[in-house]
Amino acid sequence: MYRKALLFAAISAAGLIGSTGEMRAAGLGQFCGGFFGVPCDAGLRCYVKPPVFPDKGGTCVRAKGAKPYNAKKH
Repeated sequence: MYRKALLFAAISAAGLIGSTGEMRAAGLGQFCGGFFGVPCDAGLRCYVKPPVFPDKGGTCVRAKGAKPYNAKKH
């Protein structure tokens, strides 16, 4: 199970990296956070299901007045 989650996170993050090497923000319902600190689009936040621990990925969800998730600030 852990291997599947890790593989999913790596594939998701690889898909978010553009040809310039810059990380693109994830949309609603997409993978966020994790080892690569994948950010969410504006108006979304990264929901991580408890227990929360470093490098754990989450899902971008709608949030009123939320700022985009930025793993480097946490």
